[in-house]
Amino acid sequence: MAISKINNIAYASLGKFKNVTKANLAKMQNVSKPGPPFADDKCVDGMSSTSKWLSSYSNLPTTFTHASAHQYWAMVMHFEHATSGNVGLFDLDWSGLNSSGNSIYLYIQNFGETLFWLFISGNDGTTHAPIYTTSGEIGNEKVTLTLTATGDTIADIKLYVNGGSVHNNTATTARPKFTAAMNQLALGRRDTVFHFNGQKFSDFAIFGVAFTESEANEAYNSGTTLDMTTHSQAANLEHYWLMGDGADSDGTADGADVSGSAYIYDQKASCDLLMQNMDSTDIVSY
Repeated sequence: MAISKINNIAYASLGKFKNVTKANLAKMQNVSKPGPPFADDKCVDGMSSTSKWLSSYSNLPTTFTHASAHQYWAMVMHFEHATSGNVGLFDLDWSGLNSSGNSIYLYIQNFGETLFWLFISGNDGTTHAPIYTTSGEIGNEKVTLTLTATGDTIADIKLYVNGGSVHNNTATTARPKFTAAMNQLALGRRDTVFHFNGQKFSDFAIFGVAFTESEANEAYNSGTTLDMTTHSQAANLEHYWLMGDGADSDGTADGADVSGSAYIYDQKASCDLLMQNMDSTDIVSY
């Protein structure tokens, strides 16, 4: 009887030990599983024609859609500016491309001086187009843009170029409100007119909070691309595309072939971007 009890105790203890070992192993596997990768050595290149850009029609950001009150947000984008022509940065659209309502897009004109054109059209059909001018022309360099909405007027939409002082419009008209859910996000184009012209797009982040000047400078990080998951506002980071250094939850890398298509994966949510007429060969060193 004593031997039976000892054996039962031994088997029970062994079972507990195995369970504990399995649990610890599971914890170790979870701990060792890497999170979203980050490096600033990859970017999407080749968005140089009307047929090449990044886009999504599903799981789109809701940061900008708020009918009853203005939401505040910040967008941070890193890219290499290497042209004196027109450059489409992004197009967020609620009604279809080239629509006069419910859209926001940003593009650059650069002929001797740099003009940043931000068009915003709300549900009332009124289009507001603040123009931000830098002193002189941005040359062939890496650029960090932080665009943020800090208040209820057009003047409260501020643009920081490589940190430093803010560029903002002086208008005091109300900022448009959007009543419909977004149906398209496109990066590397501004409707059907301006495209990215073969420049290198390194990463793009959307925060659900306004940035102060110091937070914009933090994102600039003295010219070294910052991992936005380490930014002081990281708790409000809603979407994040690494443009070549990212992967989906199953480990499929940015640009990998998936049934004949390639994607740039959202590292914070599920708004993955289809590489329109592009593939892994369009991901290059930054």
